[in-house]
Amino acid sequence: MNQQLPKTLRPENTTPVLLSELANHFGFAAPSEDASLTGITMNTSDCQPGDLFIAMPGAKTHGAEYIPKAISLGAVAIATDTAGL
Repeated sequence: MNQQLPKTLRPENTTPVLLSELANHFGFAAPSEDASLTGITMNTSDCQPGDLFIAMPGAKTHGAEYIPKAISLGAVAIATDTAGL
């Protein structure tokens, strides 16, 4: 069975959120460098400039393998688990 994430619908206009604000909201340590986020994705097919890329284990590979591609597409921050480090 071929499992792929569907294309994500995005609003036309977004209000950027600072990565530090998002981290504080969820009780995570503030990052050493801040970034202005305009979206969040787990799929490089949907990655756009300003995104936070979530790199987590998948059915076949770990999302961390796609970090270079996400950065090249404009991701400004990465979130992953210990295995993805």
